[in-house]
Parts: sequence; structure tokens; C-alpha cells
Amino acid sequence: MPDLVFDATTLIHIGRAGLLDNLKDLDDDLLIPYSIYEEVVLLGKQKGRLDALRTQELVRIGIMKVVEVERGEMHSILSENRSLSNGDIDVIELAHLRKGIAIMDESYGQAVCDIEKVQHRGTIWILRQMVMSGSISRQEAKEYLDRLIEEGWYCSTTLYSKALRIFQGHTRSRS
Repeated sequence: MPDLVFDATTLIHIGRAGLLDNLKDLDDDLLIPYSIYEEVVLLGKQKGRLDALRTQELVRIGIMKVVEVERGEMHSILSENRSLSNGDIDVIELAHLRKGIAIMDESYGQAVCDIEKVQHRGTIWILRQMVMSGSISRQEAKEYLDRLIEEGWYCSTTLYSKALRIFQGHTRSRS
């Protein structure tokens, strides 16, 4: 199975929805670039975020691994793009180096992944993987989708409708 490389926004929203513990049921290596760990855990703890503590615990017990990204040519090229944070660049570069999948929802970051030929998926795909692993039911996936939105995760009506069809088992998606 490929490595899953998490972006901060996706990781934060999965945490706020109460889904972090379900990540352990995925058969993939779960990676967090150190820059993302700083943003999600270190800054999150300063803000009193419970999801930051849970993410830290998943790293401590080895469910998720923090990786220092060796910044190479891709980082040099992408760092000129002011629309990408260092964390975004680290996610894209680490997914590229590991031939993994960048887990990010931002359309701009996904477009950069397409240009750089880096696989990417989003939060709905993670929910789908949790359903496929038996970690959550299809009905729970719909409930978590609503909880994600209630917690501030943005989802267009088109994507929401597509997600509902996915969780009913009628279609496949890269989202």
C-alpha cells in the first residue's frame, strides 16, 4: 500500500470530527511532514486543541510517523509559488519522494500535485477507505461527513452530493 502523506487542514478536520483513531485501521503508512506536525500538534496544543493531543498520541504510539522532508529540487521550484505554504510543499515533495499519496483538500494544492504528477486524494477518500476497511459503516460515513462540515470543513454541494453517492456504494471517487 502507498504511503499517505497528510496535509494540516485534512488532518485537523479529521481530528475535529473525531476520526483520528480510525486511521489506524487503514493498511497504509501514515506520514506527517515535520512542518505539518509543528502546525497541527505544536501550535494546536498552544491553542488548546484536543485533536492536537490525539494526533501527538498517534505519533507517540507509532500509528503516524513524523518525517523530516529532505528539501530537494521540487522544493526549490515550488517555494517560488507564494500560494503554497512550506507545509504544502513538504506534503507534495514527500508524497513524490515516497511515491505516495498527498492527502489534501485544497484545490490549488491538488492542481500542483497534478502538474507534478503526484497522486492526491482528499478527506472524502479517507472516509471511503475507512468504510472499506470496516472501521466505520456507510451510515457513519454520512454522519461524519456532516460533522466535518459542522466543524468548519468546506465542501461544495456538488462534492457533498457525490460523497453521499459514494457512501451509498453507487460510484467511485478520487476525492
